[in-house]
Amino acid sequence: MVLKYPVKTHLFTLIGHFGENNVGDDILLLSLINGLRDNFNDCKIYIVTANTDNTRNLLLRESVPLSSLDFIYSGRWGLINRSKGVFSSFSWIFKTLYITSKSSLVIIGPGSVITDSTNPLFILFYLVKIIIPFLFRHPYAFVGIGTGDMNNQFNKILIKAFANRAVLISTRDEESARDLKELGVIESKIFTLADLSFYSRN
Repeated sequence: MVLKYPVKTHLFTLIGHFGENNVGDDILLLSLINGLRDNFNDCKIYIVTANTDNTRNLLLRESVPLSSLDFIYSGRWGLINRSKGVFSSFSWIFKTLYITSKSSLVIIGPGSVITDSTNPLFILFYLVKIIIPFLFRHPYAFVGIGTGDMNNQFNKILIKAFANRAVLISTRDEESARDLKELGVIESKIFTLADLSFYSRN
């Protein structure tokens, strides 16, 4: 893939279900980090996670070098980041906006399931993090995502709008690809690829 904005150091922001002690999501995160580092010798990676300590400890446990990695709280457990002091507890909001505006590519996923069957605000929770790239046409991609029931008409409109602005959408199964096409997402942007957990370093 040719990035839209060439830079000396590639800066990637990863947004997904990270830091929640889910083995599957942990494996996907490890595979994604390894894949980026294998293909971009000089890159900085920001990980938006529900728990920065959990994610950092996971990478240390798996002997992943922490050099050129940084961690940003996702807001998963409320607006206040309780691991920070009073004056810096909201800093993750501004940092997320800033980093996503500067990234060579923002990656949503892998493993995320687009659905509003359990909470109609779930979709908005993830999409709001890429509002700056969306508005200013900076590159972002949905990688290794799935779909579930989408009942709210406004959410369907949001997904279509944000997906059609993405540089790439890869789904983890044909059914998810079909769901996105039925929503009106541009077919040429959608690819069904092997799960990232199968990524192997040669």
